[in-house]
Amino acid sequence: MADVPNRDSTPEKPRKVKYRKAKASWNPAMQAVPVSGIRRLVNMAATMKDVIHLSIGQPDQPTPRHIVDAYIDALSSAPDDDEQACPNKAPRLAEARALREQKLSFDATRAPLDAAIAARDQAALEAAVAGAEAAALEEPMRSSPYAKQFRRLIDEEANALLDLVTLENEQRDRPDELRLYMVPRAVVKAMRASTVTPRLRVFQDLRKRAELKAIHVTPQQVLSGALLNEHKVLTISYPWQGFGDPDSTDDRLNAVVAFLEERPDIEYVWWDFMCVPQATNIPDRVSGKVEHPYPTTYVKNDFDQLYFKTMINKGGVNLIYLGAHVLAIANALYIQRFWTQFEYYLGTRTVTGGKFGSTRKRLTVRCIQSLEQSTYEQGEALFAKWGNMTTEEAKEILAKRDVTVTNQSDKDFLLGKLGDLEALYAAIFLTLPEEVRERLLAEYMQEEKEQGDVAAD
Repeated sequence: MADVPNRDSTPEKPRKVKYRKAKASWNPAMQAVPVSGIRRLVNMAATMKDVIHLSIGQPDQPTPRHIVDAYIDALSSAPDDDEQACPNKAPRLAEARALREQKLSFDATRAPLDAAIAARDQAALEAAVAGAEAAALEEPMRSSPYAKQFRRLIDEEANALLDLVTLENEQRDRPDELRLYMVPRAVVKAMRASTVTPRLRVFQDLRKRAELKAIHVTPQQVLSGALLNEHKVLTISYPWQGFGDPDSTDDRLNAVVAFLEERPDIEYVWWDFMCVPQATNIPDRVSGKVEHPYPTTYVKNDFDQLYFKTMINKGGVNLIYLGAHVLAIANALYIQRFWTQFEYYLGTRTVTGGKFGSTRKRLTVRCIQSLEQSTYEQGEALFAKWGNMTTEEAKEILAKRDVTVTNQSDKDFLLGKLGDLEALYAAIFLTLPEEVRERLLAEYMQEEKEQGDVAAD
């Protein structure tokens, strides 16, 4: 009988296998797994400031100086000839003394930063941070065991305090000016093209990457058309997808980029998630889970909190929706939420005298999700509801219990100030140069005439 070749020993040509990229997904059964007590505690700690984690490997810091000194004293007092009592004394002593020298060098390098932080002076902080940034790139700090600690000192203490002090000084010295952060259109379009999810990047990340444009404007400049004509700003009015989730479906980002393609004149976008400080990875109040985690957990520092309050409590958000182009991205939630309806109302206001007037020229509606096929109808319905409503009528509607909001205090504060807001901007209008007032009134009258002609047709 002839020998039969062993299949295992016969070489085969490797087969070419084509793999399809599959979108990562969670097993639905995972949603039913209860959150552990430890995980709840960690999630809670992630929302707090100055929490020290004592899990394995943290904190990763050099040995404190007083412990090193005590170690050197103990080694020095040991007999040189007693290897059993103190083995390898000489190399251990040399290593400890080198560590002490590194600590002394670190203390000397950080001294200007510590002094500037204690002084809380903007000029001193700017000079100290510049010097520290240069020192961090050079030896001996670059290879020092204290390099990470030095980096944290620069970023989390010195730079954070510099941000805060600079903002405080701006508000003290130029109280009529408001600092606004904008996202260049190219950055927004790059997010849409990115394969990294989530595509929307939070304010803190964009600011670290120097991808935000900061401008300073006064209410007079905004009413004169600075956001519309000079800076060419588009502001976004939209309901978040869910708690802690601005746009996990990408529907809003897609709508914004599509609109930017239609409007090449728009240069900057104001979008709350990207232009106002946020806290990320906050557990849902009901489930206790972070349903849509962000790559980095951010807790608002002192600068973030002050700037956030400035935008909400000192009229920053109001100013943007009163003065910029507005894109209202509407789904079924839009007509239920307080913020979106408040923004829509401001987006359809103009200031031409003693009270708010009505305008449609700054605001565009685009519908998504279940309303995607009814943009025209929804746009007409929204303007029919809010277009000719007085401030007092708007306050009454927005105060209804079925107009929902995450933070009731925001709703109470803004509604309490809405009448004052109208009076304030009416007064500001009277301070504008006469030619500017005449131009704005002429534009308003022309729009009124055009709307009347359309209604007559």
